Amino acid sequence: MTKHRNPDIKVEVASDGLGLAGAFLILFVTLKLTKYIAWSWFWVLSPIWISLAAFLAIVLILLLVVTVSEILHRLRHRHKKGKQ
Repeated sequence: MTKHRNPDIKVEVASDGLGLAGAFLILFVTLKLTKYIAWSWFWVLSPIWISLAAFLAIVLILLLVVTVSEILHRLRHRHKKGKQ
């Protein structure tokens, strides 16, 4: 916890740490290396690529929303200029 000049304001700093995907990755690799599972390495390493795919999907959706918003803003601005 970090304290500022005002003692009433407290800021907590959270650490992401290992995370759920990292925990699953360690679990899956351990199980694969100890031969408890016979999965392909593709599935053992799936926490990495699933997390990456989810992150990229979120980024692409945000880019799409920003792009559509900007296009609509420009169209409205152009439409207002045309009426004046």
